[in-house]
Amino acid sequence: MTPSSDSERSVRFGDVVMLANVASGAAIAADVEDADPRADVPLSCAVSASTHPAPAARNTWSFEKYAPPRASAFLTPTWDDDLVRYGQKVKIVLNAAAGAISGANDENVQKNRLRSYATSTTRFAKRSRFCEVALSASDAYECVFEILTPDPRKRLVSEGVPVAAGAPIVIRHCQTNQCLAVPGA
Repeated sequence: MTPSSDSERSVRFGDVVMLANVASGAAIAADVEDADPRADVPLSCAVSASTHPAPAARNTWSFEKYAPPRASAFLTPTWDDDLVRYGQKVKIVLNAAAGAISGANDENVQKNRLRSYATSTTRFAKRSRFCEVALSASDAYECVFEILTPDPRKRLVSEGVPVAAGAPIVIRHCQTNQCLAVPGA
């Protein structure tokens, strides 16, 4: 059966997706059993690059709508439908089949989201020394990302256009203004 409209071939909130680097083929993967030992980071675990070519629970994700606080709601573009759009702010949620973060016994912890912090002396990626990206049970602004088109010259005109399934995208962290990168294994 052929889709009858462009919206049927677009990414929707709740769709299961793999986030992979086009150049290296490595995908973002999480290990819920690799809990962060730091006391100031509750319910957090490692995120790494996986060269496993097939989708699995630990390397599949979905997008969740970001609802801005009431004070800044007029500054953040929002749409009423369930299509993921360029310029839209989202949260990236790990596939529920991957399990809960090790040590999460609370029934309220249902979603594990990607989060990132600015680079500091205590928080940085082990290999690249850029912003640390991890999986967290929190729902803070550190978990908010923006979907962008790869061509910077087309970002203004593409804002609000639905993201086509399989199309390359750039994912920029809203708090640090750094792009999510998967350099390889």
